[in-house]
Amino acid sequence: MMQEWLWRGGPRRWTVAAGLFCGLVTGVSQLAVSGPAEVAVASGLGGGVLFGVVMALVGWPGARRGEPLSLLSPSDRVAVMRAVQQGGAVPDRLAPSVLAFARVEISAARQERRQGPIFFVLPALTIGVAVGGTVAGSVRLAAYFWALTVFFLAFAWLLPGRAERKLKKAREAARLAEDHINGANPDDSCGPMGGL
Repeated sequence: MMQEWLWRGGPRRWTVAAGLFCGLVTGVSQLAVSGPAEVAVASGLGGGVLFGVVMALVGWPGARRGEPLSLLSPSDRVAVMRAVQQGGAVPDRLAPSVLAFARVEISAARQERRQGPIFFVLPALTIGVAVGGTVAGSVRLAAYFWALTVFFLAFAWLLPGRAERKLKKAREAARLAEDHINGANPDDSCGPMGGL
């Protein structure tokens, strides 16, 4: 639901939402680590603006200026996203865009699979800081880093399954889109020759 709202709004909505989220995370983290509310608010604003600017410059995969998704209407962008990420139907006129976005999703899923082990490094680091905070007697710091450790471990544990599901759905969407582009009946399991 949230992802569709972002895709429907385009780059500006994506930039603002990413900046707000990053600002909130930065502010809460600063409040947990250092304490003063003024520092947390300043860090949140600075982090949010900085991340928002980065998102405005980088964009999001498949929808950068000039790429197929950036040229579509908001409702068509959502239809393409749905077809690739949720296995929805592929309308003929959107088949080239579905194929382009499916390739982006396949590439991202492969990259997530390759980077899987890296995500176990973050919990290891946060465990070290959490143990240090626990030993030093800083309850707030220890609680914050133990919570981060649990979050990072859950993320690292769920990532491989998520990448596999993303890869499977994107491959299926790419296959259906190619069938539409090549004129094959997507319901015909025998291919374009109809079993001949």
